[in-house]
Amino acid sequence: MDTIKKWFSLLYLRYEIVTCASMFEPWEKIFINVVIFSSLLLLIVSSCIFLPNYLSYLLELFGLTSDRPDTGFREIKT
Repeated sequence: MDTIKKWFSLLYLRYEIVTCASMFEPWEKIFINVVIFSSLLLLIVSSCIFLPNYLSYLLELFGLTSDRPDTGFREIKT
């Protein structure tokens, strides 16, 4: 348990050094952390929602698969 706690503290120290958050005041550090982590959370959530649908569309478009459930995309007729 102690090694896991040490690993996370070193990981947070590395994060502070890379983002230069160690030079900020405490309120600035909180603000920067909220902006970074909320952006990361939005990226993860949007990837989980939209990426599978988009990838299945691309696979069908390039002819790599033909069994695709209805994804809401219109078929492109050429």
